Amino acid sequence: MDVKVRNLIKDEVVQMVDWTADEGWNPGLHDAEAFYATDPDGFYGCFDEKGMAGCYSLVRYEGDMAFAGCYVVRPDLRGGGVGRLLLNDVLARAQRYNLGIDGVLQMVPKYERSGFIRSHENARFRGVGEGEMPEDLHIIEELSIEELEEFDSRFFGCKRGTFLEAFVDQPGTVGLVSMVGDKVNGYGLMRKCRQGRKVGPLFADDATSARKLLSGLFSLAFGEDVFLDAPMVNRDAVSMAQEFKMEPVFRTARMYTKNIPRLPWERVYGITTFELG
Repeated sequence: MDVKVRNLIKDEVVQMVDWTADEGWNPGLHDAEAFYATDPDGFYGCFDEKGMAGCYSLVRYEGDMAFAGCYVVRPDLRGGGVGRLLLNDVLARAQRYNLGIDGVLQMVPKYERSGFIRSHENARFRGVGEGEMPEDLHIIEELSIEELEEFDSRFFGCKRGTFLEAFVDQPGTVGLVSMVGDKVNGYGLMRKCRQGRKVGPLFADDATSARKLLSGLFSLAFGEDVFLDAPMVNRDAVSMAQEFKMEPVFRTARMYTKNIPRLPWERVYGITTFELG
């Protein structure tokens, strides 16, 4: 197939996120806008006479950190080389970065042959919102973006203020914060998705705070489906999901091209997104 890969414009990023919805990945209703604001040059696709043939995202963060996702080939072209073209393209563009992905499990052997190293699996859990709001939680608006970014960077591995500002400001997104005195010791966001709502990130310094935050978010989605993407390397996150009567829906594998970062997975109770890390 004689095609070239180019940057996507904003409307094409909306189409890309729609494609991820078609694949059953259940993106947020406003993810396209937040993703694009994070790195407008981080979205790529190739085209034929019918339109977009395939796409992927490659968002660069601080230092040598980057994350790829939204890797989709149009169904009528699968098996014809478009996927390999896109994978080779992202690897070439990300050569200087330690590139992270959350890959669907059936694609893991392909990614390993391309040089990715497997770190751990994530599981998407689904439950139903219920319960009451704990009394001593704070709303995310009480924090400045600088305070939020500083706490978040301890878990994510670098600062990502541009992303957080866009992600928190999505219509329908709610955020809760756990405090010890005047210090943040946990926070969680929940956004509206094509189906129900999705919690992420959910970062907490201790198990009690994590459960309190999830309780608060559950109470704000009473009767709705609630999804949580938990790193299975954090066994307490899995136990917490089970305590909230959540059931696993599917799994992904977190993988990197250069090395596995030393992140505090024991305090990561919910990753942010499968697409941007």
